[in-house]
Amino acid sequence: MRVFCYFVEPAAYTLDLAVNVYNKNKIDHCFIKESTLVKSDRKSDKIFLNRLSFFSKLSFIHTIFKSNDFIIVNGYNNYPFILTFMFNILSSKKKYLAIDSDTQLSFPGNLLKRFFKWIYLSFIFRSKYVIGFAGGSDTHKDLFRYYGMQEDRIFLMPMVVDNLKFRQ
Repeated sequence: MRVFCYFVEPAAYTLDLAVNVYNKNKIDHCFIKESTLVKSDRKSDKIFLNRLSFFSKLSFIHTIFKSNDFIIVNGYNNYPFILTFMFNILSSKKKYLAIDSDTQLSFPGNLLKRFFKWIYLSFIFRSKYVIGFAGGSDTHKDLFRYYGMQEDRIFLMPMVVDNLKFRQ
């Protein structure tokens, strides 16, 4: 099974996760943007989508969709997820998409924004080809549950720290 992951940014904890989990399990990945507020001494030789032209981004995301069996995306409101989800809707060969999110359930104060968020997330989370990877604790599962994802498609993915980095 070929697996790919879109990370949002090369933050220190993301690079640790990539090196200690993804690379060791031969899971390829890239970054949506290269800027981060959580700096790291580690550098990445992976692709940064923000460096690509519009058509190169589109081509890259389509190639990743066609060549992988399972795609993990950090978040649900970025263009790699939206495009991958749309490719999946249009494809006869469906892929499983995992949303990796440590976002807790919250509601926008603006009623119009709350309504559109409910429509968008309910549509996505009810898709049988979308899986929720809730980062953090069991309360992080509430976001997926509230918008209609079935419990058997929600998995707790606890946040990790590279302990060896802190042991001196």
